[in-house]
Amino acid sequence: MDLKGPVIECVTRWGSTYDMLESLLRCQHFCQVFGRHQTRLNVDSDFWTSTNDLKNALGPAKITSCILQAQKLYPGDCLLHWKKCIINTRNINSFISNSIVEAIQRRETTLFNCDSFKLAIFLDGHVNVLLDEITLREAKSHLILLSSELHNIDPVIREEPSVSNNNIEYNEVDDLEIELRTAAANRSSGFVNSQDQVMLDIQREIVTVERLFSSLKCILNDQRNRMNPSLLEDIMVIRSNYLFEKS
Repeated sequence: MDLKGPVIECVTRWGSTYDMLESLLRCQHFCQVFGRHQTRLNVDSDFWTSTNDLKNALGPAKITSCILQAQKLYPGDCLLHWKKCIINTRNINSFISNSIVEAIQRRETTLFNCDSFKLAIFLDGHVNVLLDEITLREAKSHLILLSSELHNIDPVIREEPSVSNNNIEYNEVDDLEIELRTAAANRSSGFVNSQDQVMLDIQREIVTVERLFSSLKCILNDQRNRMNPSLLEDIMVIRSNYLFEKS
């Protein structure tokens, strides 16, 4: 029947449970044909139905995990794919899928509770409508704080906005409005200074961290399992620097 070998679950790999269930379902016809002669292969239809339901419930998370492994992933894209995963999983409307949605939403509270992430979403015009009032205020406060700190490191002389151009009195424009107008003017003129580059081009690259985590198996294994954490960290740093220079 030209069947592939079964996929074994790997706890450190994203979506390995989905891959394992998918490989098991590929053997359904084989088990049904030879189950008459091998009692170990003779399982009822409810087993295959529940297995297929579980695989379908994990499907959106599997697709999202593959997307989140992109080389360059911006926070706005991350949030959109995260929300899409929740919607697609909820639409399955099963006990397992609803439990997965609840787990994702609990994780979201901790995962996205970061000032830099909130600021990046605020600066992304495609997704900032998803922010609530409290998060908007936090993002604005962090933008003003970050701007002041960057100015202290690398002072930049800026001209005050003229009343004739903006039709607004200067004392009615807060610090956030000044920063946004300056950034918009620089982008429209094709020039972005170093400070705006830091604020506007925040990225979240997950792949590098995941590859570093996966490389632990090359150092810490069954034959080398008594290494103390300090030595393991030093070896990881040396190995990472070597691979970086080599690339």
